[in-house]
Amino acid sequence: MSRSLGSLLTMRDVADKFGVSVYNVRQQTHRGAIPAVKIGSQWRYHPDHLPCSLSPARNGAHRSR
Repeated sequence: MSRSLGSLLTMRDVADKFGVSVYNVRQQTHRGAIPAVKIGSQWRYHPDHLPCSLSPARNGAHRSR
């Protein structure tokens, strides 16, 4: 886990964990599909509150490299 605050995960950590893009995590966070807390301007995720799986975004999703 890179750049995590205590036991909280960054958006990049969540994307890496599920093998999806940061864009996908951001979209699902904004839709309420992934529980998150905003600290300053950044979203953080508690590992125990993540879904069991995360589907890749639909409709022309962007994949970060």
